[in-house]
Amino acid sequence: EENIWTCGDNEYGEIGLGYALKNNYILTPKKITTTSKFKKIATGNYSAFAIDEGGNIWSWGKNTSGELGNGDSRGKNVTKLTQTTNGIVFKEISVGRSKRRSSFG
Repeated sequence: EENIWTCGDNEYGEIGLGYALKNNYILTPKKITTTSKFKKIATGNYSAFAIDEGGNIWSWGKNTSGELGNGDSRGKNVTKLTQTTNGIVFKEISVGRSKRRSSFG
């Protein structure tokens, strides 16, 4: 419940390691280094979301239509864990298959 370990396709930065490369597959689990501790995580096709101990949402990965919830809809991918909310306490998170179906609750 504290650290996030990640592996898989990293074309859009969905692994959260700070970079994105096409055909760059992370084949063994890598620990994402952060001072935050996390309670929950949800993943989509090309993005991921986590809730930290304070109830804040963090998001990273593909962001072509603002699906990361960070207020940016210019299509800029986020390659590392980025705090999306602050001061609003979330308890649950879910991610759908479509790029427009992320939800916090």
